[in-house]
Amino acid sequence: MENLVDGALVIEVHMKLVDPTKIPPPFIPENPSACKIIQGMFMDEESQILCSRRGRGIQIQCEEESHDFAECSPTLAELCGSEGDKTTPIPIPDVSPDVFHHLLFHLYGGKVADDNMKSHAKEIIDAADKYGVVDLKLSAEACLVKTTTFSVENLMDHLLYADSKNCALLKEAAMDFMVENRDEVLEKVSFRDAPGDFVRDVLAALARGEKKGRTNGDSGTDLSAMRISELRLKAHENGLNVDGSREMLIAALKGVPEEDEEEDSDEDEEEED
Repeated sequence: MENLVDGALVIEVHMKLVDPTKIPPPFIPENPSACKIIQGMFMDEESQILCSRRGRGIQIQCEEESHDFAECSPTLAELCGSEGDKTTPIPIPDVSPDVFHHLLFHLYGGKVADDNMKSHAKEIIDAADKYGVVDLKLSAEACLVKTTTFSVENLMDHLLYADSKNCALLKEAAMDFMVENRDEVLEKVSFRDAPGDFVRDVLAALARGEKKGRTNGDSGTDLSAMRISELRLKAHENGLNVDGSREMLIAALKGVPEEDEEEDSDEDEEEED
């Protein structure tokens, strides 16, 4: 009753505005099949993959001569290539017909509609992760992060799911929520089943929050303080795999040889002469 003021219930709400300039937009690689010629082959009888329902599941039939999906989905290309008889349908387990239809449409250069992406984000992540369609997985992950409301009740579920699928952006968002609400999280959340790299992720989240001198999301050359989107972009620019945990991305980037500044300086002087 102490919250009643003149008979009305008063609820105090605390909100914190996040400076959008400090959070870089999610990095999503371009769809390798984003070509109108390829898009026109979707579900065509002469296309490489024909898709049909099989009871409650789905099956595909791979044609021998048509578009090569090795770049878009190495796993699916290998599955098709492993079948000696191209007329024999291949069952696709653990993926609903609608979700596989979205995945196949993406492989042919199409864009999954926003409503479908929102309603099937996790299922699309699962399918894209299974068949190695990295750009679709990252796109669905970004959608999931954007539409998810984190709470102390669902925090651990999101962390465990992100860890199981190597969804580094989702894990980063969950860790940011945890750090921002650490008092309530420490009081109400059990970390008994936390992922193995949990402590490292906590320290990374704290480092991001305490990093000084960041402007417009730029963390300089300190890989440990970079956000996932920055690491993914940097990995992409160096021809590295962008689908992996924070630790995997940092380890890969540390293996990239640094440019020899002295050599570059000498070359510049020679050009001036």
